[in-house]
Amino acid sequence: MRLPRLPPIDRFSFWLGFAAALLLSYLLYRFRAELVEARAGLLRPLRRAREYFTSGTERIWREDVLRRAQTAHVAGSFFALDEILLPPRLLAPTPPFDPSAPPPEPDLNSAIPVMPDWPELAAVYQAPSLSAAEALATQAPLLVLGGPGTGKTTLLAHLASRLARGDARLLGEDYTPIWVHAADLALPLTPGADIAQPLIAAAQARASSLTSARLPRHLGQRLRESRCAILLDGLDELPANLLADTAAWLGQFLQTYKQHRLVVCAGLSGYGPVLRLGFAPVSIAPWSGEDYRALIRKWGEAWETLIRSRRRHGPGDTDLHLILGWLSNGNQGRTIFEVTLKTWAAFAGDARGKRPVDWLETYVLRHGVKPIGFQGLGRLAAAMLEREQNLGLSRAEALQVLETLFTGPAGQPRIDAQDLLEDMLARRMLAAHHDRIIFQHSLASAYCAATAFANEPELVTPNETAGWSRALYFYAALGELGPIVARQLGQAPDLLYSQLLTSARWLRDAPAGARWRSDVLRQLTRLLMDGAQPAELRLRALGAFVAASDPAVAALFKQGLTSDDALVRRMAALGLGSLSENAAVQYIAGQLSDPQVEVRWAAALALSALTHPTAADALAQGLLTGDDDLRRACAEALAREVEVGHPVLQEAIAHADLSVRRAAVYGLAATRADWAIKTLEDVQRNEQQWYVRSAAQDMLAWLNEPERRGPRPYAAPDALGWLIAWAAKQGVGVPPGEAALEVLYSALDDGDEPTRRAAADALGRMGEPAGTPELYRYLKGANTVLREAAFGALAQIAAAAGQRLAAPTA
Repeated sequence: MRLPRLPPIDRFSFWLGFAAALLLSYLLYRFRAELVEARAGLLRPLRRAREYFTSGTERIWREDVLRRAQTAHVAGSFFALDEILLPPRLLAPTPPFDPSAPPPEPDLNSAIPVMPDWPELAAVYQAPSLSAAEALATQAPLLVLGGPGTGKTTLLAHLASRLARGDARLLGEDYTPIWVHAADLALPLTPGADIAQPLIAAAQARASSLTSARLPRHLGQRLRESRCAILLDGLDELPANLLADTAAWLGQFLQTYKQHRLVVCAGLSGYGPVLRLGFAPVSIAPWSGEDYRALIRKWGEAWETLIRSRRRHGPGDTDLHLILGWLSNGNQGRTIFEVTLKTWAAFAGDARGKRPVDWLETYVLRHGVKPIGFQGLGRLAAAMLEREQNLGLSRAEALQVLETLFTGPAGQPRIDAQDLLEDMLARRMLAAHHDRIIFQHSLASAYCAATAFANEPELVTPNETAGWSRALYFYAALGELGPIVARQLGQAPDLLYSQLLTSARWLRDAPAGARWRSDVLRQLTRLLMDGAQPAELRLRALGAFVAASDPAVAALFKQGLTSDDALVRRMAALGLGSLSENAAVQYIAGQLSDPQVEVRWAAALALSALTHPTAADALAQGLLTGDDDLRRACAEALAREVEVGHPVLQEAIAHADLSVRRAAVYGLAATRADWAIKTLEDVQRNEQQWYVRSAAQDMLAWLNEPERRGPRPYAAPDALGWLIAWAAKQGVGVPPGEAALEVLYSALDDGDEPTRRAAADALGRMGEPAGTPELYRYLKGANTVLREAAFGALAQIAAAAGQRLAAPTA
């Protein structure tokens, strides 16, 4: 077979064409910047025209987001969110341990036990916190962690409101807000589907009818060409399989759309799949007593305005000062959701008691629920807890549960199940996500399940899940928990003593005469005093005692001040301070001379929580006469007391003793008040002693760089500077990806003590389950530092995985 011959090529034409192509390529390269600018100039009018035609959709969408955000809170039918909002704050994260860096200078905050699952001590002692803007300054996607009722949704609503109004200060420029619930995402993705489609569909499902039709095209364009802030709520309401699907989608979304900002809210456990995507974890800051008083004042002012507008004449008849005094008591350790319901009941005049079950009963009845409907909600909640591997109930399942209950002896329904379901959805007691029905608030679901168990124990059987643990917290005030607690305490303890500490959560509202109380308190005391247990575990027992608010613990803490164990003395001081008993001042003040610096600092913290004048006097005396560590501790403790402590610091900054002035610098910085910052600037300019002036410089630098204090994603092993340096000394490198874990395990096995501690800390922050066997080896070792590091890492891994870990074997 003969191949066809190519036509003859004219040599002159060939070289002429080649030269022309070469010249054209050179000109395109030489004038590439000018051509790009010319192209941009041509496209700019087209882009402006497109923005003009789409600006109406953007404006209406932002109005939708703002309207939804301002009514998303529990009393959204009465007040806009901004009327009663205390801007949410986030706990300042602890930086990772780096053996190659100089140790951080200790401050008073290092003595505060910050445990997100036992937040009471962090609230009492005002653990360092960040505003939302400060947390977002790090530019990393945020993973916000918090328990039910702690304000995660309020945080997202606050962010959505600011973004919808075009507040560029929050993220540095204007972003289009897209606020959705994770349960509204249609996942997993079908093969070949657009990564943005689930997000756009979820946003469209909550949009107004005016916006809905144009929204998919508009948001698609904004995601491709502009900057958006994705606010994702409700990961803590998803079962494990849906959470895994959501994490997989988030990973793909981050890869495809790198220019957007993400804030995702999850619970205190099971968040590992999202953590490993490079999100920076940060916990919701618990509220102090003063925060709750500020909330109640805002409610009072808003309520009076509401009453006046409805009556259209005369002032409201609410005695705000009287109600404020009553409402301000007993809030420590309660969730924001619970205290809000308590406050609402007080101002509305329909309060039924002083326990959370009373406030929640009032809340449910406000939805127009009759007794049979109340019973139906209980059955629905119990059925949802029985099927926690699914997201709530399908609409058909919910109707079946209600119809079974509502069918009378003659086979006729006493009330219409469909009507009740639709009514509760319309009144926002329940929420619908696709075909699934859940409760709008998980604590309301837990309460309703508790009432079902109390009223129909033969039909409802609790199990050992997180949902039922919350329900039994409410049930403790309604029924007898003895058999359940006995079963809990009869099991062999796991690593974190979960059975004991779960039972301890039910103490607060249980009857004082319940027999099981003494069993739980006895075992908590044993754990608190056991010097063979890791300090973090014993501090959790302290958190449980504080949360229980049992009057008998004061005697235990006073006795602990005389213990030979320094940790017991430290915990006893912190425990006494949390009780707000002014009679404890004399006991705590004596610990300012303890030989252990940790105990002295704990005593200073405890005194800062007491309002008696002798507490401030003891701190002022410590500022004047203590060693440098105690002086700084007392100054920072005085910063927490505005009326008494701040004037003392203003005097101390002018004291003749330069050690007192230096300590006052740290106290002034701790106030973070404008007047204090101006004073520090004056010290930086005019102070003659370098010892004091350098402290002022350091504190001003710290105050002016909030991104240094913000949350950051965990560093992958191949990005850990100390690990790279250690591996180089061993003659090896740190490969990228999963292979770097092997080097991290080698550092955990073969490094010196600081290196091993850093390796354990890194495995814990990563939430890396594969690292647990390596860490268990240190739990029974003689090295206390490594034992504490290993336990802390395992506790973090257990939280991220949402799984209990076995206790170490001998």
